[in-house]
Amino acid sequence: MSSRGVLLDRGGGTAKMTNERKAPAMKWEYRFLEIEIHLSPVLKMARWGVHVPGERRPRDGMDSVESYTAELGAEGWELVNVASGSNRDGIITKAVMFFKRPLADRSAATS
Repeated sequence: MSSRGVLLDRGGGTAKMTNERKAPAMKWEYRFLEIEIHLSPVLKMARWGVHVPGERRPRDGMDSVESYTAELGAEGWELVNVASGSNRDGIITKAVMFFKRPLADRSAATS
């Protein structure tokens, strides 16, 4: 089955039929990762932690955040945005990382 489209020629106002197909819209799946940031204003240091879905306890340390995000990258996830939240003093205490990857074509897997 082919789809036809109409192209307008702006110069002469004529139209012609084409056999061009539109590419199907990309479908995505999303994952959100919550990061806790505990700042010590006295020591000017931060303790980082990441909540990994399915794990009871958060992983502590910036190395844990980096290694888990690297795992997501290896699985095809792309970081697309980060939103942070702060306490009433303006100190950032949480961040949510937003990842996406192309949704696997389920029909191709069943054929």
